[in-house]
Amino acid sequence: MDRGTDCRDVLTGKSLKLKHGWVAVVNRGQADINSKLPMKEARAREKDFFHAQAPYADLTNTGTTFLADKLSAHLINEIMKNLPSISAYIDQNVAKLEKELKTLGGDINYGRGSMLHLILTLCRRLEEAFSKIVDGKKDGGERILEVFEVKLKEAIQKLPFQKILTLKNVQQVVNEADGYQPHIIAPENGYR
Repeated sequence: MDRGTDCRDVLTGKSLKLKHGWVAVVNRGQADINSKLPMKEARAREKDFFHAQAPYADLTNTGTTFLADKLSAHLINEIMKNLPSISAYIDQNVAKLEKELKTLGGDINYGRGSMLHLILTLCRRLEEAFSKIVDGKKDGGERILEVFEVKLKEAIQKLPFQKILTLKNVQQVVNEADGYQPHIIAPENGYR
């Protein structure tokens, strides 16, 4: 808005109504921007303009400050209105993820001792499952024996050890095995 513009009928909602009403503001013009007019002074000029103009002097829906307050209140109302559905959505997804976590084995403690305990527990469970298969006398032992005595032996004999076990490859594997993570049980420095 600038001097000579009369928008009282619009601002009062007589000519065109909006759901949340109209707000009149006076922005800085290009000349004000070029002269680096401070925002504080621009807001003071805007206030003076609306109080000095007869069509707008009695209106409350004028000025950038009124617009900012009105938008803040509207935003807070929208947030408060939608907060229960947002909260329900979060609760629903948390419950779903907790259920999925339980199916994957539950929560893991992140301390070094508890991680080591978890790894050793899983190794013990694997050993027990393996022992059941071997001692269960349901062809488990025979199959495992065939794998170790026949198939493993054949697979090892087929490996090109002259290419794989060069001094350079062995040094590279040992160096890369040390890595940046802490060791599970024992350090590998003894292998160097």
